[in-house]
Amino acid sequence: MKKQVSQATMEAMKQLLEHYKNPKEKLEDCPLCTLHNKYAPDPYDTWRYVCSTCPWILFGYKGEKEHPDAYGCENWFNTQYPDSNVSISIVRTEPAQFDRIRRKRIGMLVQWIRNSEVV
Repeated sequence: MKKQVSQATMEAMKQLLEHYKNPKEKLEDCPLCTLHNKYAPDPYDTWRYVCSTCPWILFGYKGEKEHPDAYGCENWFNTQYPDSNVSISIVRTEPAQFDRIRRKRIGMLVQWIRNSEVV
């Protein structure tokens, strides 16, 4: 079953995908974070906010059982690479320096786009 996303979300995902495929310059602000600016407070951590309509949540990138909705792009690399200080924002602003992680991000975005339906 395809996930329903807005046209703006689809365009933001495609913009990110193009950036990762052809990293010519820094992309300071994530188009998805900029678009999804209606944040809901995380019930477990009052200092952290998540957005229920962001593809990170829609496509099942969730946290631990105790914090299932507290997972997003800001801690994706912290859980996959706990000994590394590489964050997704660093890969976005310097994609040419992180080829392996950039390829993984391209695959993720391709899957999101393929499994999305614009409503």
